[in-house]
Amino acid sequence: MPGLIHCSETVYNILSAANRHKLTKRGEIEVKGKGIMTTYWLDAATEDNRHSNNEAIGKCVAMVEEILAQSYSEQQNQGRDGCNDDYFNEVTTILLAILVILL
Repeated sequence: MPGLIHCSETVYNILSAANRHKLTKRGEIEVKGKGIMTTYWLDAATEDNRHSNNEAIGKCVAMVEEILAQSYSEQQNQGRDGCNDDYFNEVTTILLAILVILL
């Protein structure tokens, strides 16, 4: 879903243990190269979170949307469908960068 931060159960467990973020279970989905995985949405920071807040998460989401839109457009301009391994590697890198910011 556009505009949402999607995370694995491993990331969910890390964020839940820190008790600084609100997450919602998305459910099980097929993940390319991984199979069926339980995944979650990162909804917001908790009100007492000193490390990140809703505004910071919103900025990260906006940055990711912009980067992915540009990347997808470049993929299409090169005659690709935008859903190849390079695209998914770029998405993974961006999401890991966001995780580092949030932790």
